[in-house]
Amino acid sequence: MGNQALSPSLGQRLARYHFLLRRLHSLSGIIPVGVFLAEHMLTNFGVVVGGPEKYNHDVGLIQTLPWLALVEWTLIFLPLAFHSLYGMFITFTGAVNLGDYRYGGNVRYVLQRAAGLFTFAFVIVHLLKYRFHYLIGGEHFNFLTGDAYRITAAGLHGSWTVAFYAVGVVAAVYHFSNGIWTALITWGVTLGHKSRRKAGLLCAVIGIVLSVLGLTSIYWFHRGL
Repeated sequence: MGNQALSPSLGQRLARYHFLLRRLHSLSGIIPVGVFLAEHMLTNFGVVVGGPEKYNHDVGLIQTLPWLALVEWTLIFLPLAFHSLYGMFITFTGAVNLGDYRYGGNVRYVLQRAAGLFTFAFVIVHLLKYRFHYLIGGEHFNFLTGDAYRITAAGLHGSWTVAFYAVGVVAAVYHFSNGIWTALITWGVTLGHKSRRKAGLLCAVIGIVLSVLGLTSIYWFHRGL
């Protein structure tokens, strides 16, 4: 009993380093996770501007990058895991006054956390569907065969799947674009009301553009155009 009383909980240990972890959390959501999200949207949009041939070509270039597995784990999967898990810690330990004070800050906070939770579920499903499909008894996809378009389009055939992906893309993009806005505040870049308003407009443009790219790509793959 004595040792248990003296032993700090996980939440208490994390709280000691909350200042540092919160800044690493906001930074990781932009670099490298957010950068990868934007790159992913642009690569997928290649099917719209250049057809299946361009999409296959672009995906093939990515698949031939040297040390691809190391790059994926160090620059995508591990930062994504840290950002997601610490984000959930913030979500389930943070205080929200939405019921008492319905102002913009709390609304954005709730939307940011809700979008983050949905994005987490969406990313898990997406990775199991395309990247780690073999872990659930499916085919081990090889995107180097020039079949990337067929594989992606086949996975977006059903209407319910398309709806889930559409919501997932919008949630991920909102979480990213609004995360940029909050990160600028966290890092002390935007201090005044005017600078925050300008940053908000810029982040809104980023969110709209990425959402259009992502949703249009999903439609293209679904329709097989």
